[in-house]
Amino acid sequence: MPDHSFEFSPKLLLKLLAASFLLYIAAQSFFVAIFVMLAVGTYIKKKISKAKSDSAPLDAKNAPAAAAPIQSAAVPPQPQPIQAAVPKRQYAKSAVVIPLKTGTDD
Repeated sequence: MPDHSFEFSPKLLLKLLAASFLLYIAAQSFFVAIFVMLAVGTYIKKKISKAKSDSAPLDAKNAPAAAAPIQSAAVPPQPQPIQAAVPKRQYAKSAVVIPLKTGTDD
């Protein structure tokens, strides 16, 4: 007999039933479909960020010490001269009214 490492449990069957029901409702309603897409996108985004954060310490441990950047003597930055902001000249808006030509004017 083959070795099955994947067994169907009642909990897994209920999750499968719930997912199928949710996808059926999402196929019927636009708003539910958008909600499901947002939920799945958020779930995937969290999984990707968690995977990146888990792999970051491993990359730091594997990096050799010689690859560390060599810092030169610290030079304090020169202060930049502060320039006063000159406001743009604003002109008054004029309301130009053009009479409508209705054809009744003599």
